Formats: sequence, C-alpha cells, structure tokens
Amino acid sequence: MAMGLYLRQDHTVGLISRSVEKTQLFSYNCRMINKLAVAVLFVLFFGACSKDNPGPVDPEMTDEHWIKINLPDHWGRITAIYGNIEDTLLIARMDELFITTDQGASWQMVYDAGVGIAGFYKHQKELLALNGFINGEQEAIHPTYSSVDNGRTWQKWKYDVKVYDELRVERKIVRKGSDSYYAIVPQEPIPDEVHGGTLRQPDRLVKVVNGSELSFYFPFERTLQYLYMDANDRMYVGADGTRFEWQQVDANTRRYPSYGEPAIIYISRKPIKF
Repeated sequence: MAMGLYLRQDHTVGLISRSVEKTQLFSYNCRMINKLAVAVLFVLFFGACSKDNPGPVDPEMTDEHWIKINLPDHWGRITAIYGNIEDTLLIARMDELFITTDQGASWQMVYDAGVGIAGFYKHQKELLALNGFINGEQEAIHPTYSSVDNGRTWQKWKYDVKVYDELRVERKIVRKGSDSYYAIVPQEPIPDEVHGGTLRQPDRLVKVVNGSELSFYFPFERTLQYLYMDANDRMYVGADGTRFEWQQVDANTRRYPSYGEPAIIYISRKPIKF
C-alpha cells in the first residue's frame, strides 16, 4: 500500500496511506464545492429580489400624458426652452445653456452666458438668447447672444437696435390666435399660522378659450418657470425642483415648499390641442 508523510499537531512526522489521503482530499473538495454552490445561489436569489424590488418609483415618471426629465446634477430652475425633444432640445438653466440630442438621456453644456437667459427667439437665420426678465418674469427682452447652428455655439449678438428695443417673448403663455392660450398661473400664498408670514403654493397650468378657463390635465404641484410649444404642438413646461409636501400642523394642513431634486422639464407625450 502506498504511504505518505503527514505532520502531526505535535510537529512529529507520521505516515498516512495514499488511499486515505485521496479520500480526505475528495471530502475537502466536496465541501468547497458545496460552499461555492450555496454562495452562487445566494447571489442569484438576492439579485433576483433586487430586480423584482428596485425601490420606490417616482409616480411623476409613470404618468400616461406627460414625460418628466431631470437635468442631472444641476439644481435651480429651467428659464428658457427651444427646439424639440425628438431632434435637438435646448434649455437654459439661468446662465447655463444645455443641449440634448438623445431625448434627455444625456445633456451637454454648450455655453455659460454669465447672465440669466429668460427666453429664446428665432430671428431670420439666427437663434437669439434674451437676458431680460420683465413684468413679473412674464416676458423676456433684450437679445444679447446669437447662434447660427440652433444653439450649439454662441457669440455676442451684433444687434439690430429696433429688434433689441422692441422684441418681447412671452415666457409663461403659449397662444393659438388671440382667444385661445395656455398659461402658468400662480396661486395666492396662504397664511402660515405657525411661523407667521405666508406659505407659497404650487403654480397652476390652465387652458383659456374665449376668456373662459377650461379643465386641463397637469397633475404636478411645482413652481413653474417657462412654457413652450414646439412645431408639432407638443408642450414643454420648465420647472425647478421645489416639492410642495403636505404636513399636518395643529389640525391645519399646509403645503411647505422644499427643494427636493434637480431642475425639471415636463413634456406632453402627444400634441396638445387648442
């Protein structure tokens, strides 16, 4: 019978048969394989669980009528919008201009204007960026920068004095003729009965036809900054990340604005009818 050497716990050398040695080695390998199999099953089980339970889903992301897109890692507010989501969409986050060409999956910052951009306007072959907010931020004035490639590159505008002085862009209304339009309407603040002062309320998005306000589905309670309609009649609503969260205070329910996420664009999934 083949024999082998082994080391005792008292450090003396003994003999062990090869058959015993093989049996012990086989038993050791079986134990290791069992442990590995258990580890693999553990990973597969909990991996499947994590896929089945990915965590809470933002209900705003699953709305049937509106697409929600955040500007990743960029807080603040969307102050101007131009283009369309199916091709090239240009937005301003105050002084920073961003473009997406992949439906919001990624964004490229293309220009830092150094001043807040209040709106865009296509004048002949130039896209103009306006930097003046007037009438409670309802309108944009003063074109200051221009682009000849739909917003990819910018330069100081060699302005026409008449255009500079007279151009007005409505920021919170989109019109179809003189009697039909959609508009961002602020709500009156309510008294803060606990701390004094007032509490801001979310803005409303309304439809008006011949002076009458009609029902319009826009379920999001946000501070809305800019309203835009593309050439295909899809609507874009620029907002900031302000969340209006319900809190119960002394039997009175109040909404408390709190900044919760990066700047937001809501886009209608289908054309909006006037």
